[in-house]
Amino acid sequence: TLLSPFKNAKPRAATMGSFAENVPELLADAEAWTIDLETERGSVAHANPIPGCTFLRIEMVLELQNMPLDCMQHVLLRPEVYAKEPHLFSFFSGKRADIEILEQIAPGDAVIKGPLWQLSVIFTALFGNAGHLPSLDLPWRRTFLRDVPEAGDCLLLNLPCDQAFRSLSSCLHCRDLRDGTVKCTYVLQVPFPLDDGGLPTACMEMLQHGLDRLLVASACLNDSSRPRLAATSRDYYVVLTVRSCRFAPLLPADVETADIEVNSATGWTTYWKHDKGRAHMSGYLEDFFNHLFPGKQLRVYASLDGHQLARYQCAITREDWDFVKPAFDSAFMAQRSAYRRAYGGSSGPSVVDTLPPKRLGRSSFSGPKETPMEQRDIIVVRKTFIEIEDPNNKAFVQEALSFGRRSRGETF
Repeated sequence: TLLSPFKNAKPRAATMGSFAENVPELLADAEAWTIDLETERGSVAHANPIPGCTFLRIEMVLELQNMPLDCMQHVLLRPEVYAKEPHLFSFFSGKRADIEILEQIAPGDAVIKGPLWQLSVIFTALFGNAGHLPSLDLPWRRTFLRDVPEAGDCLLLNLPCDQAFRSLSSCLHCRDLRDGTVKCTYVLQVPFPLDDGGLPTACMEMLQHGLDRLLVASACLNDSSRPRLAATSRDYYVVLTVRSCRFAPLLPADVETADIEVNSATGWTTYWKHDKGRAHMSGYLEDFFNHLFPGKQLRVYASLDGHQLARYQCAITREDWDFVKPAFDSAFMAQRSAYRRAYGGSSGPSVVDTLPPKRLGRSSFSGPKETPMEQRDIIVVRKTFIEIEDPNNKAFVQEALSFGRRSRGETF
């Protein structure tokens, strides 16, 4: 049987959230792991981050033969890319299957249905078959993280939505070693506790044989289509940055709800309303886009690849941005005129798509999508520095949206 060396053990598993929170930290903490097996092919270690629950780490170095240097840090793919590639997976039956996105939570974070390739590779290498994996109809959460735990790293979490299978949570982490190779690290839960004595002898023999098989199986990263897929994943999203927005931005409105009416030189009249009480520009731009294209259901995100973005930045798929940009550029130019009419001055907000993301820390695994306005810090951009003001959040709305109280700097 699959886990025969442990048939008398009492299983205990970390929750989906605790696995996701623990793994990135454990990967950065070498002292947390006990080495059980080390060969020229790779190594196996275990850790006990939660009483009664063991994580197994399988580590090896893989040479990537055809991967361009600019894609070496992008060998793992966002789940959105898997879903767009038909018949990408073929394992043991010879039949190909697709991944379906059931819910897009955030960029690189989705609930999916389809082949569990990561678990299948591990189980087949170690145990000779796919074992008792859940049905392909059950939903899983697949989460892609960038620069965790170190800059340039990529990490992919596979987490069952059904808590009955939570012991099958797994992770694949890749690190570019700058010499044409990547260090691949698999982490999975072992549904039984291990004491300081380490892995049982029967399991050690199985792992020693399995390391060679897993190294061969991981060669899927050398598939001829991988460079193309890596480039697609790397460029899948665009980061938008709002600049020079000192006061509440404006949204298109109708006559009944408008705060501002602007008549152009050509006789065209536009109507605008203040967008007050917004915690993040992602919501503002999403409303703006969906006003321009009400039937399109465009989505804009406040995070990217597991990291919260500064409130003046957001992420949108490149496909959606290419679609909305021509109409948006024209409409936002009119918004600039209305903004100057409302607040005075000779300049107004602009939106650019060429700046790198400014991260404010890792996203909470189960946290809210948007922070309430009452919990915001005041962020002021002065020249090239970002400063956090008002840490006690006592002047959050009135000062940020006042008509001149903040004479220096730019907010939002």
